Amino acid sequence: MMSSYITNWGIDTLQNTKKYCVDTLIKEESLAEPLHSFIDAQTDFAKSVVKAGESFTESLNNSIQSLVKGVSK
Repeated sequence: MMSSYITNWGIDTLQNTKKYCVDTLIKEESLAEPLHSFIDAQTDFAKSVVKAGESFTESLNNSIQSLVKGVSK
């Protein structure tokens, strides 16, 4: 749980920095809005990738534990 919080915080920090750069460099709202949407899509994708990786790691860990328990009996 805590690692997910820290990971999401890192992703959000990076993505908010990108948005800040867009706001600083692009003053035209009609140009900035699609870039913000793109950054939001990147954020969702990055968080999905991390969640899938955590799920896979947890499943792999459970499988290895079951295998070790089976061998040790």
